[in-house]
Amino acid sequence: GAIILKEIEDECDTNIGTGIIQLDSRRKAPLKLKEEVFSAQMRKCYIDTNTDKCKSKGKNLTIDDVVWAHDVPDAKGGKLLDGAVMCISCHNDQGQMTFDEYVKYLND
Repeated sequence: GAIILKEIEDECDTNIGTGIIQLDSRRKAPLKLKEEVFSAQMRKCYIDTNTDKCKSKGKNLTIDDVVWAHDVPDAKGGKLLDGAVMCISCHNDQGQMTFDEYVKYLND
């Protein structure tokens, strides 16, 4: 648990940018919700349903190819359940933009 993480952190040389990334389960949508939304989105990335610029357009996505994306990023006060399912590539490209901002960015 925490003792092992502390020992690993102590061994990491933070001067070269190594460290521990800890997943925050409070920001992760339940798998059932992710599956339900993915099905409602016709097994497509949210961006694919709103623009023709999806990074995974035309691919048969599986639940493992998508992530729960927050409309308003957590860092800007977004809520966990305020989101949709996005392919990993689009989600990584979205950065700190809201869904509307990202779609506008792609369409410009």
